[in-house]
Amino acid sequence: MKTTILFTILFLLITSVFAQGNALDFDGNDYVDLPASDSFVSDTPFTMSAWIKTSTQQGAYGTEGRIFNTHRVDSGSYSSAAAIYAGGVAGYTQNAIHFLYCTTDGGAHSWLSYETPSPYYHDNEWHHIAATHDGTTARLFYDEVQVASETKSFGTFGTATGKIGSFDGSARFFEGTIEEVRIWNVVLSQTQIDAMNNMELYDDNTTSGVAWSNLKGYWKLNDGSPSTTATDSSDNSGNGTLASSPNDPSWVTSDAPLPVTLSYFTAQFMTDFLQINWATYSETDNSHWNIYRSLTIPFGTVFAIILEIFS
Repeated sequence: MKTTILFTILFLLITSVFAQGNALDFDGNDYVDLPASDSFVSDTPFTMSAWIKTSTQQGAYGTEGRIFNTHRVDSGSYSSAAAIYAGGVAGYTQNAIHFLYCTTDGGAHSWLSYETPSPYYHDNEWHHIAATHDGTTARLFYDEVQVASETKSFGTFGTATGKIGSFDGSARFFEGTIEEVRIWNVVLSQTQIDAMNNMELYDDNTTSGVAWSNLKGYWKLNDGSPSTTATDSSDNSGNGTLASSPNDPSWVTSDAPLPVTLSYFTAQFMTDFLQINWATYSETDNSHWNIYRSLTIPFGTVFAIILEIFS
């Protein structure tokens, strides 16, 4: 995937540019089959999230594009427990995103929805969608910003299998590219979502104050061809399986803005220069690094590139 390290220190911004990886592309009838929904989380609290990129406006309700879908019923049937998706629903256009979840109110469902601003979620750029429920309050996030919330109880998760890219493997397919699908058994704050959405995660015990053990499903979707497995990088071992042809998504080269993770970083002012040292946990295809200096302007702070370092 395209990776970008973003951090500021001593008024500098350093970015790692265009290290390529993989993502999964869904053409409108593809999906990934996951293990039982309640094998990830069985109750609240939880957080679910994914990166998407699409140039296609997803369909009206009934043909909307399900991104990540869990279920509340047992195997053999499907009824959503919690899902994030794009497309239409009553009162909202097909330019909207949604967090659908079951409630304890007679088995009813509730929707949190947000009309994405022009040029909308289908502008062929990467967008991050996240949703949380703490048992009392549901929240929806778009590109790291909370855009909707409501107070309503949550129902339950069941043994019916989860899906990426579809409701149940036969309908409501997403058309576009997906990667970095995650589910936690804690509610992440907006600050934590913002801090972690632009990075691949590694097991270093804690990330942004959250224990690695709280990450219950983590499908980077970067396995690459010819793999038919969507590896679960959490400790839950919940690998997904790409559907067989003609419902199999395709591995593509990713350009998602996801930074590599630093194992260390130091910066020290010398007599007439700044010495910077860093190392990453893993990186194989880095093109080069950009170093920026912050500039204060009347309307805020911008960064101007001052150096490129090629690998």
